[in-house]
Amino acid sequence: MSDALARLRLDYRSAFVGYLSRRGETQLSSAYEIGRRAISDRVGLLELVQVHNAVTLDLLRAAPAADERLDVAEAAAAFLVEVLAPAEMTQRGFLERTRDTGPD
Repeated sequence: MSDALARLRLDYRSAFVGYLSRRGETQLSSAYEIGRRAISDRVGLLELVQVHNAVTLDLLRAAPAADERLDVAEAAAAFLVEVLAPAEMTQRGFLERTRDTGPD
């Protein structure tokens, strides 16, 4: 694992654990910033999703009860959506630019 991915995994875990303990806009903005940084560090979406899955699985394994595991899984989905939002906006912007500059 590269240094950038190792750092991303640590940051992702820290931010996600923070989101699990208090689900507010501040914690979701951390997820969004992780997504922005991943783009600027040229981390691919597949790598980002692999980090998400690894962190989520670690936390699911550590959850002692079924209802806690369900809570982690639901939170993981919401957190991932926010992490991927910058990539979605980047892709939409790219598609709009190519559509506007394409052949007439």
